[in-house]
Amino acid sequence: FLLVGAGLHLTQTAGLALATDLAPADVRPRVVALLYVMLLLGMGLSSVLFGALLADFRQVKLIQVIQAAALLTMVLNMVALWKQEARNPAATRARAGEGRPRFVDSWRTFTRGGRAARLLVTVGLGTAAFSMQDVLLEPYGGQIMGLSVGQTSSLTALMAGGALAAFVLASRWLYH
Repeated sequence: FLLVGAGLHLTQTAGLALATDLAPADVRPRVVALLYVMLLLGMGLSSVLFGALLADFRQVKLIQVIQAAALLTMVLNMVALWKQEARNPAATRARAGEGRPRFVDSWRTFTRGGRAARLLVTVGLGTAAFSMQDVLLEPYGGQIMGLSVGQTSSLTALMAGGALAAFVLASRWLYH
């Protein structure tokens, strides 16, 4: 679980940094949104697939599915890394004559509008809920609701679908 978390967030952070460097400033929000949507789609599709593969649960089959997923992840990461584009530090470097802002100055600018605390609390609570859903829904939700391991995997797909729907609604409300 530690390696999955580290790998997911390391890849996501590096991908977002690379996308920020490569995308023109006017389309960066759309690029980041596309990356997030793809993350949710992948999570939803994989949980449906895992649910189907584990419909007739056996412990040996669970181990085989995990091994296959680990091998597939390694292969896909190697393919993704092949000829990966290098970062472009010039795109994010400070302009001539401008010094790099100190963190405390950037933080003050960020919090100046008064809505930063609400945003941080919202993101923190959302992240906590996002992380807890697997920990709580999968084993205990399955036991309480009498679901099999394969069926509880579909709860993750349902969660990813809800996140995608919320993402679409939020983008419509923000841009219309």
